Amino acid sequence: MAREILLSLKAQLRVPIAVFFSIFFPIIMMIMMMTSYGNFSLRNGYHFIDKYFFISTTIGILPLTLISFPIDINNLLETKHYLRLKYLNVDLKKLFLSNIISYLIIVFISVGINLIVGKSIYNLRLPSIEYLCYFFIQLFYCAIVLLIFGLLLSLIVSDIKALMPVGMTIMFILFMVIGVFVQYSSLPKIIRTISSYIPVKYLANDFYYIWIGQAKWNMPFFKCNTIWLIFLCLICYIIYRRKNNVTRIFN
Repeated sequence: MAREILLSLKAQLRVPIAVFFSIFFPIIMMIMMMTSYGNFSLRNGYHFIDKYFFISTTIGILPLTLISFPIDINNLLETKHYLRLKYLNVDLKKLFLSNIISYLIIVFISVGINLIVGKSIYNLRLPSIEYLCYFFIQLFYCAIVLLIFGLLLSLIVSDIKALMPVGMTIMFILFMVIGVFVQYSSLPKIIRTISSYIPVKYLANDFYYIWIGQAKWNMPFFKCNTIWLIFLCLICYIIYRRKNNVTRIFN
């Protein structure tokens, strides 16, 4: 499994657009926002960077899960590459799992670079090891659901050329409704109500309270994310089975 994960990781890091949007773009946005607004003070000794860090983290995760991952899976499915691998006795379940794990590693790398830049340049305050672990557990849970949503996109949108614009459209809609471009509290109430049903909203806005030690678990996030997890897994399974049945009929 370790070999498959390493190979998958190397393949993904060779894709320029994946590296740019997941690693460099969040840093660029962080520097732009800090330069534009300044690292002004919040309460209890915290500063703007301590809240913007979560927006920057979200900016890195969404293109990875909504663009890079669906394109990767679509390329595997639509080119029938998985059939060739199957004939070569490659364990497809292990291959898919290694893909998921490698993307989670890239999420960790993206967040880690964000954290290092935020700390070294803007004096981002770090939580205790305990609360840092709680943060990463919930971050990865959110990322897993986003990856499954990306899988659903790859199953629905069969044209690989259409996947990037579709993924980018969804990504920028999410950016708008979770408060990436404006302060979340200034969004219209209807938008905030809608976003409360979107797991990534909690990552961008509410995980801050885990970071500063006010909460260990965000229960509204857990409920929302779990519902999405069950729903997305069910839909992906139905669509995948239907596609397999159609392939058998015409072959």
